[in-house]
Amino acid sequence: MTSGKISFTLNPKILLELPLQKYQKDFNFIVNGKKYPVPRLVADILSPIIRNLHYQDETIQEYYIDIKHQSQEDNLSNGQDHFSNFLDLCKCETVQLDEKEREIYSAYFYKLGNIDSYFKLHPEFISALDSENAIEFLTKIENIKNNFSITNSECIESIETVFSFIASHFDEIDKEELKKLLNIEPLEDMNQ
Repeated sequence: MTSGKISFTLNPKILLELPLQKYQKDFNFIVNGKKYPVPRLVADILSPIIRNLHYQDETIQEYYIDIKHQSQEDNLSNGQDHFSNFLDLCKCETVQLDEKEREIYSAYFYKLGNIDSYFKLHPEFISALDSENAIEFLTKIENIKNNFSITNSECIESIETVFSFIASHFDEIDKEELKKLLNIEPLEDMNQ
């Protein structure tokens, strides 16, 4: 038997085994007027905005999303319901998305304030980082964060990617552009 302290954390894979479909559907997404009942846990997983709202007021039971897709009516009449499929992402199974689905899912993630997932669906943003647009990209993330009142920890991957790029290309970035970093939340606050 050891006499000192040890670090211990439950295996996060346990979360993947939760039978979310068995939980009480006590939260509603209202998407373009259609109601999607889900467990509150699902809403909190998908949306930092909703999670933050629940910290402020536990009684919040619905969230409205209004997104008009070019062929939304055609999709619904063909039996395709993108938001139902979107909710299936909580099963943590890999899905294949065509261009239209990627566009729609990224719009949902944006409206839900899930910035990291939004940018994962747009890898071209990260791959297009260069010394001329890195500060602008970081400013966009900051604006999204501020508009949706989300924390750095809720979009940490995107922020870290850009800061890493800036650090490794520091000499190539215009010094006037670097001054814009003064308006961005301090680095030491990133993990809070």
